[in-house]
Amino acid sequence: MVQLGCQGLFTLWAATNISLVLADGQGSFLWEPAYANEANVYARVIELQHAGPGNGKLLATWEHWYANNTENAAFPNGTEVSFIIRESEDGGETWTTLTTVYDSQTGPGHPCARFWQPFFFEFPHQIGNYSEGTLLLVGNLVPTNKSFTSFFTWRSTDHGHTWNPVGAWQEGGTTTAGIWEPFLYLDKQGALVAAFSDERSAATHSQMLVHVVSHDGGDTWGDVVRTVASDTQTDRPGMPTVALMDNGEYLMAYEICGWDPLRCPIHVKKSPDGITWNAADLGTAVVSEDGRYAGSSPYTIWDSSSKQLLLAPHNTWDITTNARTPEAERSVYINKQYGVGAWSWAPSPWAVSYASTACNSNYSPHMLLRSNGTIRYTAPTSQGPAGFCAVRTGQAPIGVLPYRANFAANGQLGWIDTGAAGAGSLRLRDDK
Repeated sequence: MVQLGCQGLFTLWAATNISLVLADGQGSFLWEPAYANEANVYARVIELQHAGPGNGKLLATWEHWYANNTENAAFPNGTEVSFIIRESEDGGETWTTLTTVYDSQTGPGHPCARFWQPFFFEFPHQIGNYSEGTLLLVGNLVPTNKSFTSFFTWRSTDHGHTWNPVGAWQEGGTTTAGIWEPFLYLDKQGALVAAFSDERSAATHSQMLVHVVSHDGGDTWGDVVRTVASDTQTDRPGMPTVALMDNGEYLMAYEICGWDPLRCPIHVKKSPDGITWNAADLGTAVVSEDGRYAGSSPYTIWDSSSKQLLLAPHNTWDITTNARTPEAERSVYINKQYGVGAWSWAPSPWAVSYASTACNSNYSPHMLLRSNGTIRYTAPTSQGPAGFCAVRTGQAPIGVLPYRANFAANGQLGWIDTGAAGAGSLRLRDDK
């Protein structure tokens, strides 16, 4: 057993003052593509907590489609696709396919060739006519020619074994007038809220963040309300995720592209009730005390066991040079002041591989809180020097001190290998 005793995991790189080498942990396969033209990214995992004897089971799904080549996943070949739902009954060690859901609609563009941006939500109590434990799966269905974007919902009343189509509930246009990245949560009154990115007012807002509210469990939705809308037309706030903190406040994390379309700095802001956001407020950038800033496709959660916010970005950048940092694509940002002030960072539980340029590794990573500060981290990763992404997953403690790791059992999950013996404030102790 090894214990890290230092000022914080984020000081690991500074204390050693050497070039970092990524640790060897690469997670375990959640899904390995069966075909060379199969595209898989944007995974989401949920732990059932209102399923009676099924509590603790994990369900997972991800974006899924088939490209018309094996080098660029942007163009689907028109094959009918689905959301594949995998389950794990051993905490994520092994996975099997539980079921799949399809586009049952007819008409132009259907069945859709792109199943994008899925999100699971489990009802913690009865909402409308639907009992505690009801599951929703929402996704963005996009046809081959991208002529429309459509948020569609499936509902399960048997904890994920079967899914019934509910229908489309938001409709958008093509890729410059579309809707993207739905995220579900409950507001302070217990109503269901969907936050998402919206390009439908592109003449004045290239993209903005909005939300809608449902009081009947997702059967019907209210009017679109702006959440983040910049006065600068070219600004593009997007990819919202929301965490409810134990002080009763809600924190939203999102990227803002436009002025920096490559790095898309991540910002956060807070709401007292989950629906009051002050749309003109663009929020505060996520910047660490050691000069890193988080960029693009964030996922944020509240870790109640350690009273800290955790935020996983796609990438990490140097605040001075705007260059990628050595720990890019495997950093988790930490804030212990309810989203106020500077952040720190720690290594993600495992390291994605970006060996293949055809795989957008670590795009929109997902975090699931397990217990005692342990996080299950799931992300797309290269499975070789070429080809599209596989989906891998793994877990380790994040930002919890003193940090203990069983290297014999878990390898270097949750660590960055500095390539040298401990130095500075880094101390290793063999507890055996």
